[in-house]
Amino acid sequence: MSASRADSEPDEQEGRRGVAAIAAALVLVYGAVSRRLTSTVVTAPMLFVAAGLVLGDGGLGILDLGLDEEGVRILAEATLVLVLFVDAIEIELPRLVDEVQLPARMLTIGLLGTVALGTLAGLAVFDLELWEAALLAAILAPTDAALGQAVITNHDVPVRIRETLSVESG
Repeated sequence: MSASRADSEPDEQEGRRGVAAIAAALVLVYGAVSRRLTSTVVTAPMLFVAAGLVLGDGGLGILDLGLDEEGVRILAEATLVLVLFVDAIEIELPRLVDEVQLPARMLTIGLLGTVALGTLAGLAVFDLELWEAALLAAILAPTDAALGQAVITNHDVPVRIRETLSVESG
């Protein structure tokens, strides 16, 4: 290992610790205010994107992740794991087992029907091969948990509908 690389490793580790500390602080701040935010249109992804804009290169410039493609992939996967985990822990499993018909219909008829119609739409609108249109439809068909958050957390929506949407989204 060259001397310049060895010298840069402590700086890199220090930078990673700083990013981890900032991320932990943001999560703690969000945890402190999340209950108050449930009655607003502001969601966790909105807050974290805003924090990234303010703290990143476009704002104050104090947060530089310096991620390559692999780092971005790992960050995206970790974010997805957290979103899906939070959704999963909010599902009341006994209630879901008692009312399994609606989620089962959403995951079979609804999801498969959406993929089929999306495939046809992809073929009609874009110049795609069948497999490309099917892949596009399969990617776009499921409900995005973050986008559906307002519905899933709205207590005016019946619990069985909220939980069904939560199951369908991942």
